Amino acid sequence: MRKYLTVGEREGCVNFTFMEGSNTRMVHVLPNVVLHDVLADEPEVRAKLRSCLRANIRNNCDAPIMELHLHQHIRDWIEQISDMGFEYAVVWPDGTWPQGTEFEDVLLNIVDTKFAPNWIVSGKPLNKRSENKYVEWDYDFPVVINIKQWDSIGRPHILGDSGEAVTFDVNEDSMYTTDPEILMPSSWFKTQIGFKKYDRRCLFLDSAIGQGLQNVQIVYNLSKFDELVEHIQTTKISEDFDVVLPWIHNNNLVDETPINLLRCEGDALSEEKLQLYTFKLLKYQIVYITNTELVPTDDCKVDFTTMILPCSGLHQFYHIMHNRNSYERIVWFDFNPYAVKWIKNVVENWDGTDFKGFVEKNRHSITNSGEILDSNIIYDPDLVDEFMEKVGWTDDEWREFMTEMRTKENIFATVDAVKQWPELVEHAGTDGEVFIQLTNIWQYEANYLNTDGLDAQLAFISLLNGIVKTNRSLYLTGDTPMGTHYRYKNIKELKGIF
Repeated sequence: MRKYLTVGEREGCVNFTFMEGSNTRMVHVLPNVVLHDVLADEPEVRAKLRSCLRANIRNNCDAPIMELHLHQHIRDWIEQISDMGFEYAVVWPDGTWPQGTEFEDVLLNIVDTKFAPNWIVSGKPLNKRSENKYVEWDYDFPVVINIKQWDSIGRPHILGDSGEAVTFDVNEDSMYTTDPEILMPSSWFKTQIGFKKYDRRCLFLDSAIGQGLQNVQIVYNLSKFDELVEHIQTTKISEDFDVVLPWIHNNNLVDETPINLLRCEGDALSEEKLQLYTFKLLKYQIVYITNTELVPTDDCKVDFTTMILPCSGLHQFYHIMHNRNSYERIVWFDFNPYAVKWIKNVVENWDGTDFKGFVEKNRHSITNSGEILDSNIIYDPDLVDEFMEKVGWTDDEWREFMTEMRTKENIFATVDAVKQWPELVEHAGTDGEVFIQLTNIWQYEANYLNTDGLDAQLAFISLLNGIVKTNRSLYLTGDTPMGTHYRYKNIKELKGIF
Protein backbone atom coordinates (compact mmCIF):
# COMPACT_ATOMS: atom_id res chain seq x y z
CA MET A 1 0.00 0.00 0.00
CA ARG A 2 1.34 3.46 -0.86
CA LYS A 3 1.56 5.88 2.07
CA TYR A 4 1.60 9.67 2.21
CA LEU A 5 3.97 12.06 3.94
CA THR A 6 3.41 15.81 3.92
CA VAL A 7 6.48 17.96 4.49
CA GLY A 8 6.96 21.68 4.92
CA GLU A 9 8.92 24.00 7.15
CA ARG A 10 8.51 27.29 5.30
CA GLU A 11 6.07 29.62 7.05
CA GLY A 12 4.07 26.66 8.32
CA CYS A 13 3.09 25.60 4.78
CA VAL A 14 3.17 22.16 3.24
CA ASN A 15 5.85 22.34 0.54
CA PHE A 16 5.20 18.94 -0.98
CA THR A 17 3.36 15.66 -0.57
CA PHE A 18 5.39 12.45 -0.76
CA MET A 19 3.78 9.15 -1.67
CA GLU A 20 5.89 6.09 -0.96
CA GLY A 21 6.80 3.49 -3.59
CA SER A 22 8.85 0.32 -3.90
CA ASN A 23 11.48 1.62 -6.37
CA THR A 24 14.26 2.98 -4.17
CA ARG A 25 16.37 4.61 -6.88
CA MET A 26 14.12 7.33 -8.29
CA VAL A 27 11.29 9.70 -7.46
CA HIS A 28 8.62 11.08 -9.79
CA VAL A 29 8.09 14.81 -9.27
CA LEU A 30 4.95 16.79 -10.15
CA PRO A 31 6.02 20.46 -10.21
CA ASN A 32 3.85 23.36 -9.11
CA VAL A 33 4.66 25.77 -11.92
CA VAL A 34 3.07 26.76 -15.23
CA LEU A 35 5.49 25.63 -17.94
CA HIS A 36 3.26 26.37 -20.95
CA ASP A 37 1.96 29.89 -21.56
CA VAL A 38 -1.36 28.61 -22.92
CA LEU A 39 -2.12 27.12 -19.48
CA ALA A 40 -1.51 30.32 -17.52
CA ASP A 41 -5.21 31.21 -17.43
CA GLU A 42 -6.53 27.63 -17.55
CA PRO A 43 -6.23 26.19 -14.02
CA GLU A 44 -8.97 23.61 -14.68
CA VAL A 45 -7.10 22.29 -17.73
CA ARG A 46 -3.89 22.14 -15.70
CA ALA A 47 -5.73 20.19 -13.02
CA LYS A 48 -7.08 17.73 -15.60
CA LEU A 49 -3.66 17.22 -17.16
CA ARG A 50 -2.19 16.75 -13.70
CA SER A 51 -4.79 14.09 -12.92
CA CYS A 52 -3.72 12.16 -16.04
CA LEU A 53 -0.09 12.36 -14.95
CA ARG A 54 -0.87 11.31 -11.39
CA ALA A 55 -3.03 8.37 -12.48
CA ASN A 56 -0.49 7.04 -14.97
CA ILE A 57 2.37 7.18 -12.48
CA ARG A 58 0.28 5.38 -9.87
CA ASN A 59 -1.00 2.78 -12.30
CA ASN A 60 2.26 2.13 -14.17
CA CYS A 61 5.19 2.94 -11.91
CA ASP A 62 6.74 1.71 -8.66
CA ALA A 63 8.79 4.73 -7.60
CA PRO A 64 7.58 7.27 -5.02
CA ILE A 65 5.65 10.37 -6.10
CA MET A 66 6.48 13.86 -4.85
CA GLU A 67 3.89 16.54 -5.61
CA LEU A 68 5.09 20.11 -5.06
CA HIS A 69 2.80 22.74 -3.55
CA LEU A 70 4.91 25.92 -3.29
CA HIS A 71 6.73 28.14 -5.77
CA GLN A 72 9.25 26.94 -8.31
CA HIS A 73 12.37 28.51 -6.77
CA ILE A 74 12.05 26.76 -3.39
CA ARG A 75 14.40 23.82 -3.46
CA ASP A 76 13.46 22.04 -0.23
CA TRP A 77 12.10 19.16 -2.29
CA ILE A 78 15.29 18.38 -4.20
CA GLU A 79 17.32 18.53 -0.99
CA GLN A 80 14.83 16.18 0.66
CA ILE A 81 15.14 13.71 -2.24
CA SER A 82 18.90 13.75 -1.83
CA ASP A 83 18.69 13.37 1.96
CA MET A 84 16.43 10.33 1.54
CA GLY A 85 19.10 8.64 -0.59
CA PHE A 86 17.41 8.58 -4.01
CA GLU A 87 19.61 8.71 -7.10
CA TYR A 88 17.31 10.37 -9.65
CA ALA A 89 14.31 12.69 -9.84
CA VAL A 90 12.06 12.52 -12.89
CA VAL A 91 10.24 15.84 -13.23
CA TRP A 92 7.02 15.63 -15.27
CA PRO A 93 5.60 18.84 -16.79
CA ASP A 94 1.83 19.13 -17.25
CA GLY A 95 0.77 17.31 -20.40
CA THR A 96 3.30 14.47 -20.06
CA TRP A 97 3.17 11.11 -18.31
CA PRO A 98 4.77 7.63 -18.42
CA GLN A 99 3.20 5.32 -20.99
CA GLY A 100 2.93 1.70 -19.86
CA THR A 101 4.84 -0.10 -17.12
CA GLU A 102 8.38 -0.19 -18.56
CA PHE A 103 9.43 3.46 -18.25
CA GLU A 104 11.37 3.09 -15.00
CA ASP A 105 13.30 -0.01 -16.05
CA VAL A 106 14.23 1.47 -19.44
CA LEU A 107 15.35 4.76 -17.92
CA LEU A 108 17.53 3.06 -15.31
CA ASN A 109 19.10 0.87 -17.97
CA ILE A 110 20.01 3.95 -20.02
CA VAL A 111 21.58 5.88 -17.16
CA ASP A 112 23.41 2.76 -15.92
CA THR A 113 24.84 1.66 -19.27
CA LYS A 114 24.89 4.64 -21.65
CA PHE A 115 25.51 7.76 -19.58
CA ALA A 116 28.93 8.90 -18.36
CA PRO A 117 29.23 9.19 -14.55
CA ASN A 118 29.51 12.99 -14.59
CA TRP A 119 26.10 13.88 -15.94
CA ILE A 120 23.82 16.13 -13.94
CA VAL A 121 20.61 16.51 -15.90
CA SER A 122 18.87 15.10 -18.95
CA GLY A 123 15.77 16.02 -20.91
CA LYS A 124 15.13 17.57 -24.29
CA PRO A 125 17.35 20.68 -24.61
CA LEU A 126 16.43 23.27 -27.21
CA ASN A 127 19.08 25.48 -28.78
CA LYS A 128 17.47 28.91 -29.32
CA ARG A 129 20.54 30.46 -30.94
CA SER A 130 18.42 32.12 -33.63
CA GLU A 131 16.84 34.14 -30.81
CA ASN A 132 20.21 34.69 -29.09
CA LYS A 133 18.90 32.90 -26.01
CA TYR A 134 20.41 30.28 -23.75
CA VAL A 135 19.69 26.61 -24.15
CA GLU A 136 16.42 25.73 -22.40
CA TRP A 137 14.26 22.68 -21.92
CA ASP A 138 11.42 21.55 -24.10
CA TYR A 139 8.78 21.08 -21.42
CA ASP A 140 6.80 18.70 -23.60
CA PHE A 141 9.29 16.16 -22.25
CA PRO A 142 10.30 15.14 -18.71
CA VAL A 143 13.56 16.30 -17.13
CA VAL A 144 15.70 13.84 -15.15
CA ILE A 145 18.04 15.12 -12.43
CA ASN A 146 21.04 13.09 -11.30
CA ILE A 147 20.55 13.74 -7.58
CA LYS A 148 23.76 12.08 -6.40
CA GLN A 149 25.87 14.02 -8.90
CA TRP A 150 24.11 17.27 -7.99
CA ASP A 151 24.91 16.55 -4.35
CA SER A 152 28.54 15.69 -5.10
CA ILE A 153 29.26 19.07 -6.73
CA GLY A 154 27.90 21.06 -3.80
CA ARG A 155 24.17 21.24 -4.53
CA PRO A 156 24.26 24.26 -6.89
CA HIS A 157 21.04 26.22 -7.19
CA ILE A 158 19.40 24.97 -10.39
CA LEU A 159 15.81 26.11 -9.86
CA GLY A 160 14.36 29.22 -11.41
CA ASP A 161 16.90 31.85 -10.41
CA SER A 162 18.72 33.93 -13.01
CA GLY A 163 21.86 31.85 -12.36
CA GLU A 164 24.46 30.96 -14.95
CA ALA A 165 22.89 30.75 -18.39
CA VAL A 166 24.37 29.46 -21.63
CA THR A 167 24.50 32.30 -24.17
CA PHE A 168 25.75 32.54 -27.73
CA ASP A 169 28.13 35.46 -27.78
CA VAL A 170 31.04 33.69 -29.51
CA ASN A 171 31.18 31.97 -32.91
CA GLU A 172 27.46 31.41 -33.30
CA ASP A 173 27.93 29.67 -36.63
CA SER A 174 29.76 26.77 -35.01
CA MET A 175 27.13 26.15 -32.35
CA TYR A 176 25.33 22.86 -32.03
CA THR A 177 22.14 22.12 -33.90
CA THR A 178 18.70 23.22 -32.70
CA ASP A 179 18.23 19.79 -31.13
CA PRO A 180 21.66 18.84 -29.71
CA GLU A 181 22.31 15.24 -28.68
CA ILE A 182 24.69 16.11 -25.85
CA LEU A 183 26.11 19.23 -24.23
CA MET A 184 29.72 18.64 -23.18
CA PRO A 185 31.72 20.78 -20.73
CA SER A 186 34.85 20.41 -22.89
CA SER A 187 37.49 23.04 -23.50
CA TRP A 188 36.29 23.30 -27.11
CA PHE A 189 32.76 23.85 -25.90
CA LYS A 190 33.83 26.66 -23.60
CA THR A 191 35.52 28.47 -26.48
CA GLN A 192 32.28 28.42 -28.42
CA ILE A 193 29.84 29.40 -25.69
CA GLY A 194 29.76 32.20 -23.17
CA PHE A 195 28.56 31.83 -19.59
CA LYS A 196 27.22 34.90 -17.85
CA LYS A 197 24.56 36.07 -15.47
CA TYR A 198 21.43 36.43 -17.54
CA ASP A 199 19.06 39.30 -16.80
CA ARG A 200 15.84 37.29 -16.97
CA ARG A 201 14.67 34.62 -14.58
CA CYS A 202 15.10 31.14 -16.00
CA LEU A 203 12.01 28.97 -16.21
CA PHE A 204 12.02 26.27 -13.52
CA LEU A 205 14.87 23.86 -14.40
CA ASP A 206 16.42 25.81 -17.31
CA SER A 207 19.23 26.98 -15.00
CA ALA A 208 20.32 23.37 -14.52
CA ILE A 209 21.84 23.30 -18.00
CA GLY A 210 24.20 26.22 -17.51
CA GLN A 211 24.97 25.34 -13.89
CA GLY A 212 25.79 21.78 -14.92
CA LEU A 213 28.16 22.80 -17.68
CA GLN A 214 29.86 25.37 -15.46
CA ASN A 215 30.50 22.56 -12.98
CA VAL A 216 32.00 20.31 -15.70
CA GLN A 217 28.91 18.11 -15.91
CA ILE A 218 27.39 16.53 -19.04
CA VAL A 219 23.83 17.33 -20.16
CA TYR A 220 22.21 14.56 -22.21
CA ASN A 221 19.32 14.79 -24.64
CA LEU A 222 17.06 12.02 -23.35
CA SER A 223 14.76 12.34 -26.36
CA LYS A 224 17.46 10.76 -28.54
CA PHE A 225 16.91 7.39 -26.86
CA ASP A 226 14.06 5.87 -28.85
CA GLU A 227 13.69 2.94 -26.48
CA LEU A 228 12.63 5.42 -23.77
CA VAL A 229 10.64 7.84 -25.91
CA GLU A 230 8.12 5.10 -26.71
CA HIS A 231 7.31 4.96 -22.99
CA ILE A 232 6.68 8.70 -22.67
CA GLN A 233 3.36 10.29 -23.58
CA THR A 234 3.34 13.95 -24.49
CA THR A 235 0.27 15.93 -25.48
CA LYS A 236 2.27 18.88 -26.89
CA ILE A 237 -0.43 20.89 -25.22
CA SER A 238 0.67 24.28 -26.59
CA GLU A 239 0.06 23.16 -30.17
CA ASP A 240 -3.51 23.60 -31.47
CA PHE A 241 -4.67 24.50 -27.97
CA ASP A 242 -7.81 26.13 -29.35
CA VAL A 243 -8.80 22.72 -30.75
CA VAL A 244 -8.38 21.08 -27.34
CA LEU A 245 -10.34 23.57 -25.24
CA PRO A 246 -13.91 22.76 -26.42
CA TRP A 247 -13.72 19.02 -25.79
CA ILE A 248 -11.53 19.02 -22.71
CA HIS A 249 -14.01 21.32 -20.96
CA ASN A 250 -17.05 19.29 -22.07
CA ASN A 251 -17.65 16.87 -19.22
CA ASN A 252 -20.62 15.25 -20.95
CA LEU A 253 -18.99 14.70 -24.31
CA VAL A 254 -19.53 10.93 -24.40
CA ASP A 255 -23.17 11.24 -23.29
CA GLU A 256 -24.13 13.92 -25.80
CA THR A 257 -22.60 12.52 -28.99
CA PRO A 258 -22.68 8.98 -30.49
CA ILE A 259 -19.44 7.21 -29.68
CA ASN A 260 -18.60 6.33 -33.28
CA LEU A 261 -18.97 9.97 -34.30
CA LEU A 262 -16.60 10.92 -31.49
CA ARG A 263 -14.13 8.31 -32.72
CA CYS A 264 -14.30 9.78 -36.22
CA GLU A 265 -13.66 13.25 -34.85
CA GLY A 266 -10.70 11.84 -32.95
CA ASP A 267 -9.16 10.66 -36.21
CA ALA A 268 -8.56 14.30 -37.12
CA LEU A 269 -6.47 14.93 -34.01
CA SER A 270 -2.70 14.67 -33.82
CA GLU A 271 -1.23 11.51 -32.34
CA GLU A 272 -0.21 13.46 -29.24
CA LYS A 273 -3.73 14.82 -28.61
CA LEU A 274 -5.49 11.54 -29.40
CA GLN A 275 -4.41 9.79 -26.19
CA LEU A 276 -5.84 12.60 -24.07
CA TYR A 277 -9.03 12.62 -26.13
CA THR A 278 -9.37 8.83 -25.83
CA PHE A 279 -9.30 9.09 -22.03
CA LYS A 280 -12.45 11.22 -22.29
CA LEU A 281 -14.22 8.37 -24.12
CA LEU A 282 -13.39 5.61 -21.62
CA LYS A 283 -17.05 4.78 -21.03
CA TYR A 284 -17.17 2.98 -24.38
CA GLN A 285 -13.53 1.97 -24.64
CA ILE A 286 -13.21 -1.12 -22.42
CA VAL A 287 -15.21 -4.18 -21.39
CA TYR A 288 -13.40 -6.54 -19.03
CA ILE A 289 -14.25 -10.20 -19.55
CA THR A 290 -11.12 -11.10 -17.59
CA ASN A 291 -9.32 -8.93 -15.04
CA THR A 292 -5.86 -7.45 -15.39
CA GLU A 293 -4.96 -7.55 -11.68
CA LEU A 294 -4.04 -10.57 -9.58
CA VAL A 295 -6.67 -12.98 -8.26
CA PRO A 296 -7.72 -11.93 -4.72
CA THR A 297 -6.23 -14.11 -2.01
CA ASP A 298 -7.66 -12.62 1.18
CA ASP A 299 -11.15 -12.55 2.61
CA CYS A 300 -13.10 -10.86 5.36
CA LYS A 301 -14.71 -12.55 8.36
CA VAL A 302 -17.80 -10.31 8.19
CA ASP A 303 -20.95 -11.94 6.80
CA PHE A 304 -22.09 -9.51 4.12
CA THR A 305 -25.74 -9.29 3.17
CA THR A 306 -25.30 -6.83 0.28
CA MET A 307 -22.41 -6.88 -2.19
CA ILE A 308 -21.80 -3.98 -4.57
CA LEU A 309 -19.55 -5.15 -7.38
CA PRO A 310 -18.30 -3.68 -10.68
CA CYS A 311 -19.13 -5.48 -13.92
CA SER A 312 -15.57 -6.49 -14.66
CA GLY A 313 -13.98 -9.87 -15.06
CA LEU A 314 -14.28 -13.01 -12.98
CA HIS A 315 -12.72 -11.85 -9.74
CA GLN A 316 -16.01 -10.56 -8.37
CA PHE A 317 -17.14 -14.16 -8.03
CA TYR A 318 -14.33 -14.71 -5.55
CA HIS A 319 -15.86 -12.21 -3.13
CA ILE A 320 -19.28 -13.83 -3.52
CA MET A 321 -17.87 -17.32 -2.87
CA HIS A 322 -16.66 -16.25 0.55
CA ASN A 323 -20.12 -14.99 1.51
CA ARG A 324 -22.32 -17.80 0.21
CA ASN A 325 -23.98 -18.29 3.56
CA SER A 326 -24.89 -14.66 4.12
CA TYR A 327 -25.36 -12.60 0.96
CA GLU A 328 -28.92 -11.77 -0.03
CA ARG A 329 -28.37 -9.55 -3.04
CA ILE A 330 -25.72 -8.29 -5.40
CA VAL A 331 -25.65 -4.86 -7.00
CA TRP A 332 -23.73 -5.14 -10.27
CA PHE A 333 -22.74 -1.69 -11.56
CA ASP A 334 -20.73 -0.05 -14.32
CA PHE A 335 -20.89 3.17 -16.32
CA ASN A 336 -20.48 1.15 -19.53
CA PRO A 337 -23.87 -0.31 -20.49
CA TYR A 338 -22.17 -3.11 -22.43
CA ALA A 339 -20.20 -4.19 -19.38
CA VAL A 340 -23.48 -4.42 -17.49
CA LYS A 341 -25.03 -6.33 -20.38
CA TRP A 342 -22.15 -8.82 -20.40
CA ILE A 343 -22.20 -9.59 -16.68
CA LYS A 344 -26.00 -9.91 -16.78
CA ASN A 345 -25.61 -12.52 -19.52
CA VAL A 346 -22.99 -14.37 -17.47
CA VAL A 347 -25.07 -14.40 -14.29
CA GLU A 348 -28.29 -15.41 -16.00
CA ASN A 349 -27.02 -17.84 -18.65
CA TRP A 350 -23.61 -19.30 -17.81
CA ASP A 351 -24.09 -22.72 -16.21
CA GLY A 352 -20.72 -22.65 -14.46
CA THR A 353 -18.80 -24.85 -16.90
CA ASP A 354 -16.52 -24.13 -19.89
CA PHE A 355 -16.36 -20.37 -19.42
CA LYS A 356 -14.04 -19.99 -22.41
CA GLY A 357 -16.58 -21.71 -24.63
CA PHE A 358 -19.29 -19.42 -23.24
CA VAL A 359 -17.18 -16.39 -24.13
CA GLU A 360 -16.58 -17.53 -27.69
CA LYS A 361 -20.28 -18.11 -28.24
CA ASN A 362 -21.46 -14.90 -26.59
CA ARG A 363 -18.87 -12.14 -26.95
CA HIS A 364 -20.64 -10.98 -30.12
CA SER A 365 -23.45 -9.75 -27.88
CA ILE A 366 -21.11 -6.95 -26.77
CA THR A 367 -20.04 -5.90 -30.25
CA ASN A 368 -23.25 -6.37 -32.30
CA SER A 369 -24.27 -2.73 -31.97
CA GLY A 370 -20.93 -1.49 -33.30
CA GLU A 371 -20.43 0.83 -30.33
CA ILE A 372 -17.99 -1.56 -28.64
CA LEU A 373 -15.26 -2.82 -30.95
CA ASP A 374 -13.70 -6.23 -30.56
CA SER A 375 -10.43 -4.48 -29.72
CA ASN A 376 -12.19 -2.85 -26.75
CA ILE A 377 -12.72 -6.23 -25.07
CA ILE A 378 -10.13 -7.28 -22.48
CA TYR A 379 -10.03 -11.08 -22.56
CA ASP A 380 -7.19 -13.52 -21.88
CA PRO A 381 -8.09 -17.24 -21.89
CA ASP A 382 -4.98 -18.00 -19.83
CA LEU A 383 -6.34 -15.82 -17.03
CA VAL A 384 -9.54 -17.85 -17.06
CA ASP A 385 -7.47 -20.98 -16.45
CA GLU A 386 -5.53 -19.21 -13.72
CA PHE A 387 -8.71 -18.12 -11.94
CA MET A 388 -10.34 -21.55 -12.19
CA GLU A 389 -7.19 -23.21 -10.88
CA LYS A 390 -7.08 -20.75 -7.98
CA VAL A 391 -10.68 -21.53 -7.03
CA GLY A 392 -10.17 -25.26 -7.49
CA TRP A 393 -13.84 -26.19 -7.90
CA THR A 394 -15.30 -29.05 -9.94
CA ASP A 395 -17.88 -28.44 -12.65
CA ASP A 396 -20.61 -29.62 -10.31
CA GLU A 397 -19.54 -27.13 -7.64
CA TRP A 398 -19.58 -24.30 -10.18
CA ARG A 399 -23.04 -25.34 -11.44
CA GLU A 400 -24.38 -25.32 -7.91
CA PHE A 401 -22.83 -21.91 -7.22
CA MET A 402 -24.28 -20.26 -10.34
CA THR A 403 -27.71 -21.83 -9.81
CA GLU A 404 -27.68 -20.61 -6.21
CA MET A 405 -26.69 -17.10 -7.31
CA ARG A 406 -29.72 -16.87 -9.58
CA THR A 407 -32.00 -17.45 -6.59
CA LYS A 408 -30.65 -14.27 -4.94
CA GLU A 409 -31.57 -10.70 -5.82
CA ASN A 410 -29.30 -9.46 -8.62
CA ILE A 411 -29.55 -5.79 -9.55
CA PHE A 412 -27.88 -4.75 -12.82
CA ALA A 413 -27.35 -1.00 -12.81
CA THR A 414 -25.77 1.18 -15.50
CA VAL A 415 -24.46 3.76 -13.08
CA ASP A 416 -21.48 6.12 -13.15
CA ALA A 417 -20.16 5.77 -9.59
CA VAL A 418 -18.57 9.23 -9.82
CA LYS A 419 -21.36 11.25 -11.42
CA GLN A 420 -24.32 9.21 -10.23
CA TRP A 421 -23.18 8.07 -6.81
CA PRO A 422 -26.62 8.74 -5.17
CA GLU A 423 -28.05 5.89 -7.26
CA LEU A 424 -25.49 3.47 -5.84
CA VAL A 425 -26.31 4.66 -2.33
CA GLU A 426 -29.97 3.91 -3.02
CA HIS A 427 -29.19 0.45 -4.42
CA ALA A 428 -27.15 -0.31 -1.29
CA GLY A 429 -30.34 -0.30 0.75
CA THR A 430 -30.47 0.12 4.51
CA ASP A 431 -29.62 -1.73 7.71
CA GLY A 432 -27.30 -4.23 6.01
CA GLU A 433 -23.75 -5.49 6.20
CA VAL A 434 -22.39 -4.04 2.96
CA PHE A 435 -19.28 -4.79 0.93
CA ILE A 436 -18.29 -2.51 -1.97
CA GLN A 437 -15.56 -3.30 -4.47
CA LEU A 438 -14.35 -0.14 -6.22
CA THR A 439 -11.13 -1.59 -7.72
CA ASN A 440 -9.17 1.33 -9.27
CA ILE A 441 -12.19 3.28 -10.53
CA TRP A 442 -10.96 6.48 -8.89
CA GLN A 443 -7.64 6.09 -10.70
CA TYR A 444 -9.27 6.35 -14.13
CA GLU A 445 -8.26 9.51 -15.99
CA ALA A 446 -11.81 9.87 -17.34
CA ASN A 447 -13.24 10.54 -13.89
CA TYR A 448 -11.16 13.70 -13.59
CA LEU A 449 -11.20 14.74 -17.24
CA ASN A 450 -15.02 14.56 -17.19
CA THR A 451 -15.58 16.41 -13.91
CA ASP A 452 -14.60 19.84 -12.62
CA GLY A 453 -12.99 20.99 -9.43
CA LEU A 454 -13.10 18.48 -6.58
CA ASP A 455 -16.28 16.76 -7.79
CA ALA A 456 -14.63 13.34 -8.28
CA GLN A 457 -13.09 13.31 -4.83
CA LEU A 458 -16.30 14.55 -3.23
CA ALA A 459 -18.21 11.79 -5.03
CA PHE A 460 -15.96 9.15 -3.49
CA ILE A 461 -16.51 10.46 0.04
CA SER A 462 -20.22 11.05 -0.54
CA LEU A 463 -20.74 7.52 -1.88
CA LEU A 464 -19.12 5.86 1.12
CA ASN A 465 -20.66 8.27 3.60
CA GLY A 466 -24.14 7.81 2.12
CA ILE A 467 -23.94 4.02 2.44
CA VAL A 468 -22.28 3.88 5.85
CA LYS A 469 -24.82 6.21 7.45
CA THR A 470 -27.77 3.97 6.58
CA ASN A 471 -26.24 0.51 7.10
CA ARG A 472 -24.82 -1.47 9.98
CA SER A 473 -21.41 -1.71 8.29
CA LEU A 474 -19.57 -0.89 5.07
CA TYR A 475 -16.33 -2.55 4.02
CA LEU A 476 -14.30 -1.22 1.09
CA THR A 477 -11.84 -2.85 -1.24
CA GLY A 478 -10.30 -0.49 -3.80
CA ASP A 479 -8.31 2.69 -4.36
CA THR A 480 -9.06 6.10 -2.91
CA PRO A 481 -8.76 9.18 -5.19
CA MET A 482 -5.27 9.83 -3.80
CA GLY A 483 -4.14 6.27 -4.51
CA THR A 484 -4.32 4.55 -1.12
CA HIS A 485 -5.46 0.96 -1.59
CA TYR A 486 -7.73 -0.65 0.99
CA ARG A 487 -8.71 -4.30 1.34
CA TYR A 488 -11.89 -4.99 3.30
CA LYS A 489 -11.51 -1.73 5.21
CA ASN A 490 -14.24 -1.02 7.76
CA ILE A 491 -15.31 2.51 6.80
CA LYS A 492 -17.11 3.04 10.11
CA GLU A 493 -13.70 3.10 11.77
CA LEU A 494 -12.61 6.18 9.78
CA LYS A 495 -13.20 9.88 10.29
CA GLY A 496 -11.34 10.78 7.12
CA ILE A 497 -10.14 9.04 3.98
CA PHE A 498 -7.48 10.09 1.47
